[in-house]
Amino acid sequence: MLGAQQIERCKLAVIALLKAGMKESFLPLAIAQIAHETAGFNSKVAITCNNLSGIKFINKPYQKATSCTGSPEGNNYARFENYEAWAKDYIRILSNGYRPIDAKDVTDFAYRLKQNNYYTDNVANYKAGLTSWMNKFADAIAEAKKKYSNDVKTTTNDNRRSATVGSTFHNVQKSDKWITKK
Repeated sequence: MLGAQQIERCKLAVIALLKAGMKESFLPLAIAQIAHETAGFNSKVAITCNNLSGIKFINKPYQKATSCTGSPEGNNYARFENYEAWAKDYIRILSNGYRPIDAKDVTDFAYRLKQNNYYTDNVANYKAGLTSWMNKFADAIAEAKKKYSNDVKTTTNDNRRSATVGSTFHNVQKSDKWITKK
């Protein structure tokens, strides 16, 4: 059974990934991998570093992060300011090498991650873990996608109303100025 905090972190991750440009169709694979790496969004690194996928700190300008806690491999995990900064770096990493972000299914994803040396376990075990997490978080993913979609629609409608009001006001001012020039 998933806890409320796990579900909330999952939803926040989904929204951050969508804002960063991840395709909706890829979200179940990404969330499964993130949950697998963070023990269901419960790892210390996920909670204290806003790092939901165990990304290492590399001290490069394109990685918008600072050094966080040490990893078992001897280097440090990256600390991100927020989930949005993490999501951008996560997408960058998945777009390298064998491009796990282009995977067609869970087997292909596990294989591509393995080819990129993302994990040391065998593909069958990793795939089984991904599949298990994907099923556990399916409802949370769907809820977050719906919330994000509604938020985008609301923002778009608000912007349209604002643009209409602004253009009406602009036209009135032009009209007033034109009249005063007579």
